[in-house]
Amino acid sequence: MAGTPWLEIAGQTVFLESIPSILERGQLLLPLIRRLLIESCISGIEISEDQQLAFQRKFLEQNGIKSDEDLRSWLAKNKLTEDQASRNILESLQLDTYKRKEYGSSVEKVFLETKDRRDRVVYSLLRVESQSVASELYLRLQEGDSTFTDLCQRYSVGNERDTGGLIGPVALGRLHPNLAELLRLSNPGQLWQPLEIDGNWVVVRLDKKLPAQLDESLELQILDECFEAWVSTQLSQFMQAYSSLNDSSQGDSGPAMTSASH
Repeated sequence: MAGTPWLEIAGQTVFLESIPSILERGQLLLPLIRRLLIESCISGIEISEDQQLAFQRKFLEQNGIKSDEDLRSWLAKNKLTEDQASRNILESLQLDTYKRKEYGSSVEKVFLETKDRRDRVVYSLLRVESQSVASELYLRLQEGDSTFTDLCQRYSVGNERDTGGLIGPVALGRLHPNLAELLRLSNPGQLWQPLEIDGNWVVVRLDKKLPAQLDESLELQILDECFEAWVSTQLSQFMQAYSSLNDSSQGDSGPAMTSASH
C-alpha cells in the first residue's frame, strides 16, 4: 500500500505516512513536537481579561510602543497582524503562568543548588602563547610596573585586548571550569600566577564579585531553565521512540537496497 493521500503539489502526491520523514529531513519535526508540547501545556490555562491587559501594557512598555504608529511599525517589522500579536502575547502569558504553576515551588531550591555558577564576576585577563612571556608579564603586574590595559593591548592574543583585559560582569557558570574555580576562590584584587587554559597561558585578577540574588529576573530565568529541561527530555524521548519505530518499519520492509552492479 502506498499510503493515505493527503496533498498533491507540483504533480506529486504527498502521503500522510510520509509527513514525519519529510519534516525530519527539513529539520522541522522537532520544532513541531516542541510546539505541540507547548500547546498541551497552555491548553488548560485560563487568563482573566485584567491579567491579559496588564501583560499587554507591560509588553508595549518593554518594546517602546507608545502610539498606534509605533504599534503599526512594530507589527510590520515583525511581520505580524494585530490579531497574531495579541494571540502570541496571550500564549506567552499562559506559558508564564504554566511555568510558575509547575516549577514555582522549586525555584528557591534550584537557586541554592546552582548559586555558585550564577554568581557573577568582573575580572582582568591577559592571554599569551608562551609560559615564559606570561611569567614575565605576571611579575610586571605584581610589581606595579605595568597595567593590564597596557599589557593586553600589546601582548594579549585574545579578544580581551580590545577591552584592556577587562571582562564582565559574567556568570561563573559561563567560564572555563578552571578559570571559574580560580575566580571563585579569589578575593577582589587577587592576582594569580600564569595558568594554562586551552593551550594558552593566562594571567588573571579578580576585580569584583557580584553574588547572585534571587530577584524577579533570575526567578524567570530559573523557571525558563526548568521548563526547557523538561522540553529537552520530552524531545529526546520522542526521537528515541521515533527512531525505534523507523528501525522497525525498515526491518519489516525487507533487505536494504544494494547496488545493481556485479
